[in-house]
Amino acid sequence: MRLLLVFAALVPVGVFFLLQSHVAAQSPDGAQQMLTANQLYEDAEYVESANVYQQLVGQGYTNVRLYHNLGNAYYKRGELGRALVNYLRAQRLSPRDADVKANLELARSQTVEKLDLKRAPLFTRLSLVTVPWMTFNETALATVATWYLLAVTFAALVLMRRKGPRKAVFSLVLVFLLMFGTVSIIFGSRSYAVATGERGVIVAKTTEFSSGPGTNYKRLSTLHEGAEARVLARRGSWTKIELFDAGRQGWVEARAVEAVGIP
Repeated sequence: MRLLLVFAALVPVGVFFLLQSHVAAQSPDGAQQMLTANQLYEDAEYVESANVYQQLVGQGYTNVRLYHNLGNAYYKRGELGRALVNYLRAQRLSPRDADVKANLELARSQTVEKLDLKRAPLFTRLSLVTVPWMTFNETALATVATWYLLAVTFAALVLMRRKGPRKAVFSLVLVFLLMFGTVSIIFGSRSYAVATGERGVIVAKTTEFSSGPGTNYKRLSTLHEGAEARVLARRGSWTKIELFDAGRQGWVEARAVEAVGIP
């Protein structure tokens, strides 16, 4: 019984680390383009390097270093909004990367509208706070793994007859129950964020934040490059967004906002 419990406990943990260690292969052409873009960046050719990085993105490459380097190139070009978009994409792929974290904080420090979550709705706040901790897939895997461990230890508790081991297993059940509850709330908040809209960033220098999709609607305020919001809907050349502070909703020109596009 003891060996069975140990094996059952190690299975989801092994799967978790196996999935996390997987790295998508990059074609020789893509690797060469990446080297070319890196060299252009080192030579301070920021416009050209950003163009090559962007070509790789357009070809379907998804890589933390690609998005991080593209963010750096846009930052050097003075395009704060697009730099933030790509730093956020890099963060979604590797949330604990120190370089990505540092550059994201640097870019955010230069925005006019600061990301203030104090007045944001609870689930929105929780989903944004946990992004630097775990990827979306990691939260899903952690939820499955802790549920599996909880089920195994609870089954062992039911089957055990000796009081001594039952106390130890009962303690494990409580620990796994707490872990499962915590990661389930985190996963639920992240799933809610994905279901209710993409995360977006204002990439225009300034844009009007209006009550409706058109120039004839009431202007609510002016948003500046780098403001972060949730993309709710699109109608023609207009996009409806929700600002993270207190959930204010309004419309901006579609070309003024870019979605992060990674859950």
